[in-house]
Amino acid sequence: MTITIDTNCEVTLAPVGIASTTNTYVPDIWSSNLAETHPRLQRCPSAARGAVTYTSSLSATVTKAVQEHIYGSGYRLSQTLTWTETGVLQVAESATCTLEYAVHTVSGTTTGISASAVLATCGGSLSDGTECLTSGVANCPAGQIPVTLGAGPHRVCKLCRAGTYSNLGDATCSDCIQGKYSGGVGAASAASCTNCGSGEYAAGGNAVCVPCEVGTYQADLGQGSCDPCPKNTFARWPGMKSCLRCVAGVAYCAAGVDDADANCVDPGGTPSGGYHVVQITTPGDLRTCTLPSSITKPDLFTRCSSMTSTPTGTYLSVYVNEWCGVAISPITDTSCSQVSAAYYSGTRISAHYVSPKRIATRLVTTGDTSAYMLSLQYSTTTTADLKYWAVTSEESKASTVSGSTVLCDGVATLTGGDLVDMTPITACPAGTYTDATFGCLACPAGKYCSDGTAAVDCPATKYQQYLGQTSSSACVACSGTDWTSDAGSETCDVPYYDEACSDGHEYNPATQACEQCAAGTKRDKTGGDIACVVCDPGTYSAAGAAICTACPKGQYSPAYGLAEQDGSGVQKCLYCPRGSIAVVTSGDGTLATSGAKACDPCPAGQYAKSYAGSPAYYDCTACTGDTFRSGDATPENNVCVSIPAGYKADSGRTTATLCPKGQFSSYSTGSRVPAGSPATCAPCGTGNQYAPRMGMSACRPCPGGSYPTKLGSSPLGPDPTNGNDQCTACSTVSAISYRPFTDTTGTCLSCKAGKEVYATGTGNTACQPCIAGYYMPDKDSGSDSAKDAKFASCQPCPEKQYQPSAGQTACLSCPAGTTTQDSGNVECTECPLGYYSPKSASDCLPAPRGTYVNTTGATIYYSCPRGTFSNEAGADSCEPCSPGEYSNTEGAKTCKSCAPGTYSKSKATLCTKCQAGYTSPAGSGVCNPCKAGTYAASAGLSACTPCPRGNQCPTMAMSSSQACRRGYYSSKSGSRLCTPCPSNTLQANTGQTTCQACPQGSTTRGLTGQSICQQMRPQALRRLTL
Repeated sequence: MTITIDTNCEVTLAPVGIASTTNTYVPDIWSSNLAETHPRLQRCPSAARGAVTYTSSLSATVTKAVQEHIYGSGYRLSQTLTWTETGVLQVAESATCTLEYAVHTVSGTTTGISASAVLATCGGSLSDGTECLTSGVANCPAGQIPVTLGAGPHRVCKLCRAGTYSNLGDATCSDCIQGKYSGGVGAASAASCTNCGSGEYAAGGNAVCVPCEVGTYQADLGQGSCDPCPKNTFARWPGMKSCLRCVAGVAYCAAGVDDADANCVDPGGTPSGGYHVVQITTPGDLRTCTLPSSITKPDLFTRCSSMTSTPTGTYLSVYVNEWCGVAISPITDTSCSQVSAAYYSGTRISAHYVSPKRIATRLVTTGDTSAYMLSLQYSTTTTADLKYWAVTSEESKASTVSGSTVLCDGVATLTGGDLVDMTPITACPAGTYTDATFGCLACPAGKYCSDGTAAVDCPATKYQQYLGQTSSSACVACSGTDWTSDAGSETCDVPYYDEACSDGHEYNPATQACEQCAAGTKRDKTGGDIACVVCDPGTYSAAGAAICTACPKGQYSPAYGLAEQDGSGVQKCLYCPRGSIAVVTSGDGTLATSGAKACDPCPAGQYAKSYAGSPAYYDCTACTGDTFRSGDATPENNVCVSIPAGYKADSGRTTATLCPKGQFSSYSTGSRVPAGSPATCAPCGTGNQYAPRMGMSACRPCPGGSYPTKLGSSPLGPDPTNGNDQCTACSTVSAISYRPFTDTTGTCLSCKAGKEVYATGTGNTACQPCIAGYYMPDKDSGSDSAKDAKFASCQPCPEKQYQPSAGQTACLSCPAGTTTQDSGNVECTECPLGYYSPKSASDCLPAPRGTYVNTTGATIYYSCPRGTFSNEAGADSCEPCSPGEYSNTEGAKTCKSCAPGTYSKSKATLCTKCQAGYTSPAGSGVCNPCKAGTYAASAGLSACTPCPRGNQCPTMAMSSSQACRRGYYSSKSGSRLCTPCPSNTLQANTGQTTCQACPQGSTTRGLTGQSICQQMRPQALRRLTL
């Protein structure tokens, strides 16, 4: 904190490190029964409250600023401030909690506060290593962080505030995470942060957990927020760990956890209200208790005087609405249950269901206020504790209220309904009456409830002002001569009249005379009438009547006070409209002999008929013959009418309904068919007739291809008794059934062999011959055309068969050399080129490899001649052998290759040897001449031979080599030409591989290719001298 002293010696205290969003809180509610009071918090101040005026000394002023920092002057805390040593201030919060503050920054003069109000020092006022650090590298203990003293270098170890922690060596304090809190300063690790409980949460950095707001709940531990209640469930108290659903005024745990921390099970159901009743059986000090700080206790306990006995005569009506709100009202006790009195609204207590076992009030959530808090909580299966105590959010009353232990309590016993989990009582007690929807309702004023089932009116001339009265003795006679009451009255508010006037007259205070009762009223003085009384329904009167007369037969009076209609005629009351009769009670349907109060229309099947009498009247008469009348009779609907064609009447002739399917009704020459039976229709059951719809006036014929049946008949077929209501396809009888359009019997026929059914849009209407290419066997798979067909449709002739004619029962086999590609053929197709069919009803087969078929419709195949081949099946010709190949047998699938040294032309039956000087590799179509330098000495060689050394092969296609002539040589094989001997060498023989040097003294005279050398000529020696 920062303490600032201005020039007027006013002191301002400002917190350090506390923001408006910091989650540090202090209580915002004080109670004489804190354990049962709902929580309420306010944030710690994040700024200075304002300057505190100088008192006796600066030290005292600083103390006052500290004491008023949280709540202000209205609730000054009791801290004491002591400067224990230089630079150290101790603030004692309580006998067990003292905080020590070190002065780490000083600006200006502080000696007016204390001589010790100076900068703290390490090693002096603060111990080094724990409270203070003189080393630049030392760490503060866990739970503390370093703050530099003055300009340094020493540092003081500051405790982390509540809601935060630090580890050894941390430079800053860390917030406890969401869902956790730390209530003390100096938390040494994250493990010091504790999980929030159910019904509360922590957003992070919390010194205390915050209770869930009204309308939200939290069932789990360690949560960072609360959840909104599900639809139609409610949390009406702060800090709820469950949401409640109230059905018929009974609270159920619907979401979250219950008081035993077991998961709630939502019973479902639409929320609705209900009434319950408890009796205060043990008043305790509920009436005599006094709350501290002049807080007013509930007016209910002050006013209800019968609460002094045990058990008391005070009952409480407890209404629980569909939102789980509760209204508690006193009944039975006449000192506090007059609902019309001004005080009564003050005795009603508004509360809330907190759990299925507890009801309680709550303090308003905004502003400063003081009030009582009341709870009704389960105690045993039949009783609940009823208690109240003082609560306040006003700082000025905080000390008084929190210092009080006043708790006013008594016992309430359940007498009707289902409340705070006590054993339900279905029967309502006296003083209440049973309502099927809302339960036990308080007996209202003007009535009494003696047995808990119904409310009974107090009789006329008496009144009753209180809720919950149990006997007729509660009804008090009206006093005086000016006012009386009607039955069921809360007060006497009916004017009183003199009874001295004669029958048919009453006293008029305005004229101070007896005046004739008006028509429609009467006064029977002897019978106890004190004034003219209106005639009851069913009666009438003329002016001045002593009694009311019952309406005559056929006339009625529906309301009070009917005047005589015709004094001299027969109409005394009202006539019913045409079609209705006069009855005593609406709905009884019986003509009244007199005193009718209503008109009932004649019911369906009857009409109002006039009967002679004095006077004449109408009565209901039944319809006859082939007639009916539906609905209540009216002037426009008072005649029985003929049953329409296609309809029948019910047994009472009250309505006409459509003839059912399969039946009809009509009129012939004015008479109904069927005759003499208005409640039935005639069946469509013979021949080819049916009625497919309700309400038909004639039968219909079934179309061709179908026959009449009755839906649902078993087996399916015609129903002469109940009538046919559908046409069923003949195909359902069998696949070969049909019926022509011209048939009138309604019977399906069967197609014979060689024919098939012909279907149109209405079904199988004919039998027609099979078309060419198709056949129909008889039912036994034979060919008897007199027997029934086997299939519904003609069958296509299978492959390799055909049928050129219509109406046949079988197909023919294709002859050899022909076949079919598919079914349903009228003729067979010849086998194509390359194919043959060796027998009837067989496939066309491809000619095998090495054969061919060169005509259509073939029954055999032919082998390929020599010199040709066929390497594929289905050939229509054979291929000639290629040059270099030959075929020397018939039916060859491939040609053979000529051997090396031979050759052949196209379509060869054998290979020819190559002549000398020529060669060939295998499979050659020609022989190749030997190249110059090679030769082939004989026929049929596969390769040429290189010329040997000493020989030459100068041209192509040589059959032998040539020996080198004299003067020439060949030193390697494969030479095209021999090489001439070089100059001064010779070769005297043919076919040589080398040359010899000329003998000494001989030469070739510079020539090459010589076979001899010539002797050299001698030369004279010449010398030259210089």
